[in-house]
Amino acid sequence: MKHSGKLMAALAAAGLMVLFGAGAALCAEQTRDSISVTGYASQESEPDMAVVSLSLTEYGKTAADTRAALASRIDKLNKYIASLRIAAKDVKTSGYELAPNYEMVREKRVQKGYAASAVFTVTVRNMAGLGAVIDGSAEKCSAMINDVSFGLQNREEIERSLLAAAVEDAKGRAAAVASAGGRRLGALISASIGSAGAAPQPRMMKGFAGDAMNAAAAPATQLSPGVIKVAVSMSLVFELANR
Repeated sequence: MKHSGKLMAALAAAGLMVLFGAGAALCAEQTRDSISVTGYASQESEPDMAVVSLSLTEYGKTAADTRAALASRIDKLNKYIASLRIAAKDVKTSGYELAPNYEMVREKRVQKGYAASAVFTVTVRNMAGLGAVIDGSAEKCSAMINDVSFGLQNREEIERSLLAAAVEDAKGRAAAVASAGGRRLGALISASIGSAGAAPQPRMMKGFAGDAMNAAAAPATQLSPGVIKVAVSMSLVFELANR
């Protein structure tokens, strides 16, 4: 029993030493002189892709007739988009609806047949063909152009290339502060990547639809996408050392 008691006392003492050591290390980590700083880097690039939102709407007396009429227009639109050498993977159906169509008659809600609509998202990777997508979809397929947005196909590559510049920016800021305070930068303690983003871009007016009667006289649609500013940030913590 005496030996057992001595063993328990020794284990308890060892545990206290471990806890004390861990606490001391944590305290040292918390009280270590350090500086936290955020660095930034950005780059402006011309858009090399566009995303066009198109929609088709059809009305009919019966659900079957309305659905069939819309299906015919969808087929025509898909064939036209394919003729522009846009890959099938870049054409996405983002919405579809077939429902009764109601109107107010003498303050009463009366069904007037059915309405069907479909929404498509077309990714245009060749900017030279953007006008043909917009004009042809509206004029030849009677599609509504809901929205056009611009982007970069290699945005992730640009963001990665900016990380090193953001680190150098943060390091320069930290070094300037340390030097002003009579210190110098020590080892890098931690680093974290901030959120990347792009500045909003000009967009064409929503709700554009082609007029077949004026199609011959109207010039081709030309948009001005401007530039896209890609920005990244890095948050770094450096140890401060004496000179």
